[in-house]
Amino acid sequence: MYKNYIFDFYGTLVDIHTDEEKPALWKQMADLYRVYGAEFTPEELKEGFHEQCENAENALRRETGYQYAEIDLARIFEVLLQNAPAYHKAEHQIMDMQEWTYAVSNTFRILSRTKLKTYPHTLQVLKKIKKTGYHVFVLSNAQKCFTMPEMEQSGILPYVDEVYISSDYRMKKPQEDFLGILFRKEKLKKEDSIMIGNDCYSDIASAVENQIHSIFLDTGKHSEQERQKMIQDVCTESCDIPYVIEDGDIRKILMMK
Repeated sequence: MYKNYIFDFYGTLVDIHTDEEKPALWKQMADLYRVYGAEFTPEELKEGFHEQCENAENALRRETGYQYAEIDLARIFEVLLQNAPAYHKAEHQIMDMQEWTYAVSNTFRILSRTKLKTYPHTLQVLKKIKKTGYHVFVLSNAQKCFTMPEMEQSGILPYVDEVYISSDYRMKKPQEDFLGILFRKEKLKKEDSIMIGNDCYSDIASAVENQIHSIFLDTGKHSEQERQKMIQDVCTESCDIPYVIEDGDIRKILMMK
């Protein structure tokens, strides 16, 4: 077995589905902003949200040079509050902006989330790895403001040595240095480490960029043709091909040598 297991979170350890297009989400969010004096129609709020996200991502790419930049979404909700089309005098005053953005971010997430469920055997496998004396890390393309509560809800945190979330580092997989930061901070040896994820274009590509072994945990149940196409897209002739678990059964990673 490897000594260091680096997991993706969404789609690998937990099954999640969100719908940010449903009209009810934006109506409820507009109602929430109205409580604090900011007047949006649902359509204005949705359009403003996507526009601010795009502007922030473009600005961050220019600033950092990262191809795969990751913004802090909590900041977007604050910017929207400061740039509403109209305002009215509200009884409720915001005393702590950081707490407000945290609450609004999680409200947005809960309203848009339709499913969050830990995959079968996830906790069993993580517990087994830790009991054996090896290390578990999570490297996730995510927003810390609502991902940490979802990790707590999933029950994985007691079995994880450290969590690395892209919004903390202003970059996301497959930006090479995101996984590289984990290796440097944790002082890991590449030959002792393996990346496990459900997405070839972020998880497996990150492993390829950093020259470590990987497991493609296909929880999406792709066809053989689809899997081969994705693997070929990210793997060069000189790199190690990922081990593929076609049925997404996480227990099979314990059979790896």
